[in-house]
Amino acid sequence: MVDGVDVRIQRAVELPAQSVQYCWPSRPSTFVPGPGNLRRWEIKLLPGERPEEFGRYENVVKQISRFADPSCVEIWRSAVYRFHALLAQRWRHGRVFLLGDACHQTPPFLGQGMCAGIRDAANLAWKLAMVIQDGAPDALLDSYEQERQPHVRTLVATAKDFGLIIGELDPAAAQLRDDTLRGQLERGEAETIRQRFVPNLTTGVIDSDSRARSAGSLFVQPKIHRRADANEPDSEALLDDLLQPRFLIATTTAAAQGWLTPESRALWRRLGGERIVIGVQQQTIGGEDVGGDDIQYFAETDSLFSGWMSELDSAAVVVRPDRYVFGAASDAEELNRIIASVGRQVLGS
Repeated sequence: MVDGVDVRIQRAVELPAQSVQYCWPSRPSTFVPGPGNLRRWEIKLLPGERPEEFGRYENVVKQISRFADPSCVEIWRSAVYRFHALLAQRWRHGRVFLLGDACHQTPPFLGQGMCAGIRDAANLAWKLAMVIQDGAPDALLDSYEQERQPHVRTLVATAKDFGLIIGELDPAAAQLRDDTLRGQLERGEAETIRQRFVPNLTTGVIDSDSRARSAGSLFVQPKIHRRADANEPDSEALLDDLLQPRFLIATTTAAAQGWLTPESRALWRRLGGERIVIGVQQQTIGGEDVGGDDIQYFAETDSLFSGWMSELDSAAVVVRPDRYVFGAASDAEELNRIIASVGRQVLGS
């Protein structure tokens, strides 16, 4: 069991800028920075401690004092609870779908419980829209569970394993754990970036033939230069803030947009998809016919997209509305094949 303590920062106080797992055998704890002035601790109850006593205000203040000056924070909420690692057997029954905590519960050690629920909603929302508004077959909705259940199963299992590592109470075992993990980090055998433990999609609505080109992974989020008008300074924005949650073809050059055949362009219009070119500097068509005036041109400020595409050895990427990569292409034949695959898997045609 743990005591989840949420506080609001009232005065300047020194706290970590990122999540921290305190693997103390005397009292394992977790710190999580929230939005604005919100901060949270998860503090483990030790064997024999009673929840009603541990959760008393005086004891919560005592526990918080191990991390920060209690006079600098306001205790907003404190709740002693037992977390679970659970996964529903079925996520769909006819027109009823389970999302979030209704179909899975995740230990808190990766901070992925709410994230998993948001991914559920993002996954199901665009598929419902395609079925209800765009005539996609009902079978598309079956891919929701097909994609999300193995993804969540991996996250729940990983969080549970992390909890066993973090929650070790035996000092000798904890010392052995520390020595082992330290050695793995020094040898480059262990990861400390949480996102490395979030799996890609391995099945469902992705182009399996281009999996080696990162199908099923998340699309990158480049920063885009925003050219201002006469009254405003130039600025930058995240790409997602400039686009609709639709299917997307993103290319590194205008010429790659010209690879689409008339059939592919017609299918893309039926999907309601967007087409964009992301370059290092603002590009223009220059009179070249690359397939219509519906293409948007962006200039990235951080080279994230161009570097990622170079790693994929690709010039075009097809992205789902929930920003998972459907497939990536290095030539016209591959791009049109991938778009045809989108049509078969999403629209059944």
